[in-house]
Order: sequence, then C-alpha cells, then structure tokens
Amino acid sequence: ILGDHPSRGRTRDLLTSKFPEPIARNIGEEQFPVDAAVFVAHLVSRGKELHEIPVRVGVEVEVERNHVVELPYAYPLVDGKPFISERLLRYLTSDEIVRDEERALRTGHMPSVVE
Repeated sequence: ILGDHPSRGRTRDLLTSKFPEPIARNIGEEQFPVDAAVFVAHLVSRGKELHEIPVRVGVEVEVERNHVVELPYAYPLVDGKPFISERLLRYLTSDEIVRDEERALRTGHMPSVVE
C-alpha cells in the first residue's frame, strides 16, 4: 500500500496478516506505486524475470520552471522512461495540486484521493 515514505509495512499489517498461511510475494525491496506494481506483476505474468525489468528509484516531475515534484518511489522503465500514470502527471502540473496543498496547510492534512 503506497502512502508513506519510507514504508510502514501496512500491506503486511492490514492484509497479509489477516489470511491463514498466506503466500506473500513482493517485487523487490523498493516501494512502487500501485499502478507501477501492477504493471511489473503483469510483465512477470507474461514471462519476464524481475531482474530483466529496468527500474528507476526516484523521479522528478517538472511542474514549471525551477519547480519540481520529487516522487521517491520505484518506477519500471518503458523505452527508457518511467511508467507513470498520465492522470498523475496532469494532477501534479495542474492548479488542483496547489488547491490541495493550500487546504493541507489550513487543515493540517492532505485530502484523500477518494474524496
């Protein structure tokens, strides 16, 4: 479950520990966003070995000149570029993120992505 950096191990606490004798698997030591993790799992299901999938840890998204957003997570590379949701990129470069940051400063917490 992506959320905190560094990870707090919530997947184990909230999911894996709730099942009798679960078989836990992971795609490495790094923390991936959900969409990137699903993409890596898809590649593995199609026969790729994990060590064959190039990954970049830490990506900077230029929001505007001299302003970047740092994403400290792991992203698989596709044609040398990080596999990142277009929707996320639009959000990071939009006014919506500014409104969310202002709200976080006022209220003390970031709005949920499901609000």
